[in-house]
Amino acid sequence: MSQPPLPESNLPEPDFSEPDPLKSDSLKPEPHLQVENSTLEGVNIVQGQGNRSVQGDENQVVMGDRNVVTQIKGDRNLLVNVQNLIWGRTDTSAGPARPRPERLLLQDVQQEVNARLKQSLHQAAFINLEKTLSLQEIQTMWAAEVKTGRVNSAPESTTAAIADLFDQADGRLLMLGGPGAGKTTTLLNLAQTLTARAQQQLDYPIPVLLSLSIWQAGQLSLTSSRASPSSSLMSDWIISTLKQKYGVSAQLSQTLLAERRLLPLLDGLDEAAPDQQAQCLSALDLWLWSEQRPTYVVLCSRLEEFRQLDTPLLLNQAVVLEPLTEAQIRTYLASIEAAELWPMIAADANLLDLAQTPLWLSLFVLTYHSIALDRWQQLTTTAARLTYLLDAYIQQMLHRSGPAKSSFTPAQTRYWLTQLAQHLQTHAADGFLIESLQTQDWLSPRQQKQHALVNTLISGAIPGFLMIMWTYFMAPRVFENVEFKAFDTVGWMIATGITWGALGILVASIQPAIHPIESIRWSWPQARRKFLGRLLTWLGFWALMWYINGIFIAWMNLPDEISEVPVWLVVIGIGLYATVQGLILGLVYGLLTTVILEGFIGGLIGPKIDIKRFPNQGIRRSAVNMLWFLGFGALASFVAGGLLAMRVAPHIPAWQYGLSVMPVWGSVAALLGGGKACLQHGSLRWMLYRQGKLPWNLARFLNDCTDRLLLQCVGGRYRFIHQTLQAHFAEMPGR
Repeated sequence: MSQPPLPESNLPEPDFSEPDPLKSDSLKPEPHLQVENSTLEGVNIVQGQGNRSVQGDENQVVMGDRNVVTQIKGDRNLLVNVQNLIWGRTDTSAGPARPRPERLLLQDVQQEVNARLKQSLHQAAFINLEKTLSLQEIQTMWAAEVKTGRVNSAPESTTAAIADLFDQADGRLLMLGGPGAGKTTTLLNLAQTLTARAQQQLDYPIPVLLSLSIWQAGQLSLTSSRASPSSSLMSDWIISTLKQKYGVSAQLSQTLLAERRLLPLLDGLDEAAPDQQAQCLSALDLWLWSEQRPTYVVLCSRLEEFRQLDTPLLLNQAVVLEPLTEAQIRTYLASIEAAELWPMIAADANLLDLAQTPLWLSLFVLTYHSIALDRWQQLTTTAARLTYLLDAYIQQMLHRSGPAKSSFTPAQTRYWLTQLAQHLQTHAADGFLIESLQTQDWLSPRQQKQHALVNTLISGAIPGFLMIMWTYFMAPRVFENVEFKAFDTVGWMIATGITWGALGILVASIQPAIHPIESIRWSWPQARRKFLGRLLTWLGFWALMWYINGIFIAWMNLPDEISEVPVWLVVIGIGLYATVQGLILGLVYGLLTTVILEGFIGGLIGPKIDIKRFPNQGIRRSAVNMLWFLGFGALASFVAGGLLAMRVAPHIPAWQYGLSVMPVWGSVAALLGGGKACLQHGSLRWMLYRQGKLPWNLARFLNDCTDRLLLQCVGGRYRFIHQTLQAHFAEMPGR
């Protein structure tokens, strides 16, 4: 079966081509070459004329006329090793390769596909479903060109593999089926084939699994920033979704879409909100007709919901997955060593009807021990039977013995999964990341204010308390010519504590949302934008703080003869001193703070692609980065403090003064470098735990549910094992 033509690519053509396992013809040697493979492991002998390339390990001999070795690949090749020794190179790889961000994206998709297939309900055996080919749900390009509208042709049944049908449709396919008919599993099997192709062929587009269930047209139109006037709403949604799911930067997504190096595999159209489905399909239709349309695309949806929308799409083929036949059911049961269940299924017409759907057949196989036949036979509607089957499955999985003893009772697991399912349904989320917890999603407005107040006070208390300690221990030594009285010392401690406490509060209020600092990568444009945007704020803040501080300093330095001076003149003098100090030190500290906090720390951006490898990765990396910034802030303040002490307090050793200011500035840098995100996340987790909405050890709980086949885990993202199960949990009442 021939594959669809590849999209245009800017990558240079390689000088050699490796055998493609997906194309059997590529394994045949050319007629004018004689290739003799020795039985000795790793030894290859090539004879003939015009040989251009030798690949393999321990290549020894090339014989023939006009042999030119242009590429030699493999380990322990003598020529390559000598060349690398001369030039000091250690990498023996040759030939072009995908850019690293693309390789990471492809690896992430491949990991997701393999993990979801491995954790699927019917992982033991894949059923090649019968399919019906139809053109009634689509509008082909050739039909549009001759203005014939839809093509009404007789449906055609086939058992061809989904990858073959994808190739027949030139990579533009619509896949339909009933609830639980195996659409997502079939799509994952297609994705597995396509990722293998992308691994072998450098210019083949990268498949990406995207769920249309999270489509929110109104929110997207408000938050998206169009890369160009010609960009469509669907491309904006894809860019946003790639950022949320795979961590792909907007710039990289725009490039991949523009160069048609992405292969969107769109699932879950019927799972979108009912009022959003028509808008989503309309946006998809406009995108497929636009100049930015992808070379390949696959859409997956329920048959009934798609036909109700009555929007034929510009695709080449529609495939309808048919129910299982009795022969397929028996074959499946035999493959999982459960053939004894067939007489039970065949004897009950209602059960046989459900068993023709792959999802319900898998659930029945897993839960038939918990099904009471007398109770089953009393159920009169299909909906009641499905609910009973789902309840039996949940009950079976909750009492299933896992690899380790569970720390959670069945009642706790059921309740917390209900909370999670309701959250995912309400926010139309395609999976759950622990680090994605936000106050507005889980707390009431009153509780959000409490959470913000607690974090603000803690953020202000840390640098404020440290500065009070500095004032108490170091200020008398710095200003040794000032006679410190008890009242004056306490007053100055209060003033400095308020000043630096306000600094911490300002840091906490800059970005109230929980934003993990996962990477340390600096961007000059972003640093410049943040520097200019926050310069006046920091100048005004420090001018005010040093003005207040100047009042206290002037008050403490009043001479004893001040009583002979009119009060109004004293007030004016103190005001002038405070104003001058506020302007000068406000300018110095304002510029210094803006450069360090906004220019350096604010210029940090995320990588082009940020793959989630483990649960709560964002907060864990934020904690690590917090320690890095703590060290950087402490070191910078040690150097700056030592230089300042040499100028204003030469009687104090510079290293002592530098050490004294390290905790203050280090704490501020740590807050901005990930500490604030950790503090916000930890306090939110504590509030949710105290309210009983989520367990404290959330990762352990989610992993336990994954072991019980209630959830799937891909990297650090969790999702219910099937959308039907998520909807069932969401309908359960709370405590």
